[in-house]
Amino acid sequence: MRKVLMVIAILYALVRVPVHLATLAGIIPTGSADWAGQDLALNLEAARRLAARQDLYWVGPLPTPDVYHYSPLYAAACDPASRLPFPVVAVAHSLLTLASGVALYLLWRQLFKRWQMARPLAMLEALLPLWLIYGAFYGDLSFLNVYTILCLLASLLIYAVVEERLPLAVAVAWVILQVKPHWAFALGVPLLIGRWRFALRLWAWTLSAYLGTALAWMLLAGWDYGLAQYRDYASFLLGMTDNFFWAGAEPSLGYNHSLLQIAYHSFGVSPAVRVVVTVVKVILELPLIVLGVRSMVRRWNAPAVDRAAGVEMAWLLYLAAFLWLDVIWEITLGIVVFTWLAAELPVRREYHVATWLFVLYALQDVWMVAMYAAVGDRLMEGYFWLDPATHIPVVMLALLGLVGGFLAIELTRPKLAPSGRHNLGETP
Repeated sequence: MRKVLMVIAILYALVRVPVHLATLAGIIPTGSADWAGQDLALNLEAARRLAARQDLYWVGPLPTPDVYHYSPLYAAACDPASRLPFPVVAVAHSLLTLASGVALYLLWRQLFKRWQMARPLAMLEALLPLWLIYGAFYGDLSFLNVYTILCLLASLLIYAVVEERLPLAVAVAWVILQVKPHWAFALGVPLLIGRWRFALRLWAWTLSAYLGTALAWMLLAGWDYGLAQYRDYASFLLGMTDNFFWAGAEPSLGYNHSLLQIAYHSFGVSPAVRVVVTVVKVILELPLIVLGVRSMVRRWNAPAVDRAAGVEMAWLLYLAAFLWLDVIWEITLGIVVFTWLAAELPVRREYHVATWLFVLYALQDVWMVAMYAAVGDRLMEGYFWLDPATHIPVVMLALLGLVGGFLAIELTRPKLAPSGRHNLGETP
């Protein structure tokens, strides 16, 4: 059966990827051209505004979610690409995304081997068909966003902090912080596994690198303009919840599947709903916080790095960070978390719940391709009715499944020895 699934997945990828590239290059006309690659288009437009010394960020309530979200330095980095024809940049971006997806799989294959995590390694190989049809990867390709690239960078950061490779960790963290700061969750791993001296050095160097490059750019761009952009950027991030384009009682939930958006869609946009959701989030976060604190206390000033525990704490921080977000479009890195979880979680109710919820999330692209095959370009006319993700919060459901599975692993695992050492890749 696995061979059959592998053949089907390979054939799917071999058809899906060339069709995507041909569509971007204009070889295959499609009714989806208006929205294909819109995330990349927003970033390139931001680079052009930066070159013209115009403001990058929307101030106040957002009229649409489709605005520039990243740092001024990221817009500056996009400047060379903004001067090229969009199809050229789109194809190059797609190839980079594909390469990042392949590299992500190979990196975790190497890390599981290096850290002697036998069960996750075996599960990674078994789940290759799911990786090949993983909807989050293809969604990233369609909108030309950077989530797959961020998955690779976040994984490199996990490797760097677990192996205590300070220069690499600082460099990777600096890049991530230019794009989506919450993706630098692995910066907290050293503290949770008792390596607090390394944690302090890592944080100090990362903060210095971030502030130093921001200051240098502000001086080059002009102090008043540069400072204004960073001030607006900070205001944009801090005011995201207050200013976001929330969907209330509209027919469609939309693609933001946060707990707050789900509650607003179900009960209306009101301060009371926001308070209740905050309480719910705190309750959901508490078990993860307790586990993190327990790990930190048990391993405080540990004489050696517990690499398996480092991976575990990375997943804890990832799940906690994304669960807290009020704007959550994806959990692309969830494919790696699910691979680890499926290897470590005993086959029982929690395993089946986590598996079904994540597979539902993973198969989104397969569903949309099937719909396109059935109705053709008419799919765009009824897109928000034919795409289940616009009505079912599949992202949050998959995330909650991963959180539940993670907690189930913690509850069923034997207590740590006094040294706090254990290996997740070995049978207890």
